[in-house]
Amino acid sequence: METFNFEKYGRNVIFPKKSIIFIQKDSAQRIFFLKKGLIKLLFFNNFTEDGEKTCFFIHPGMFVGESAVLLGKPYGITAYAVTECEVIIFDNNTTFKLMETHPNFGLELISSMSKVIWYYGYHLIGDSLPSSLYKVAYALLNLSYQIKPGLVKNIRLELSHEDLASFTSLTRVTVTKCLNELGKEKLLKKGRNYIIINNKNDLKNWLSSKKESYS
Repeated sequence: METFNFEKYGRNVIFPKKSIIFIQKDSAQRIFFLKKGLIKLLFFNNFTEDGEKTCFFIHPGMFVGESAVLLGKPYGITAYAVTECEVIIFDNNTTFKLMETHPNFGLELISSMSKVIWYYGYHLIGDSLPSSLYKVAYALLNLSYQIKPGLVKNIRLELSHEDLASFTSLTRVTVTKCLNELGKEKLLKKGRNYIIINNKNDLKNWLSSKKESYS
């Protein structure tokens, strides 16, 4: 089956770094296919200290906003451009028409939604771990598969400590302490707005070796 030509049917748009693509509870009028960049999905509520929870990261080749459009509901989440993002936008009418006339488009949608469900399941597992250190390590492993799925070594994640704190439901101070500990284990390097996982397999093996401590 041929690869779907997104540019032929959608509108190409650039979102600057740190811009909002859509906001939770807005009317869902379009879906977005990410060509370049990184998008994080935020859920706002009144039950956490800062009212914000990072739920997922969208990497190139995935859609965002499609669930709300397909369900006929408002956006249930906020989409934020972590980096400059190049996206292809499809309005609702175009989306439904392409699903009827181009099976490849529908398959791309299903694939993207399946990835979100799959990785979010692992995100929930990480949230259940009793140790903050294990939560942070597990989150980094999960994010390495989400954001840079094809890499094993020197995986650079353009994430701040605040991003990771929101993703793990921990405080920034706790996350920083955990990153320092993982750095001592030679599992990662960190900067102001990035984290480099030295080797995905080493991080995975380190977590496996600690399994008895939290099982």
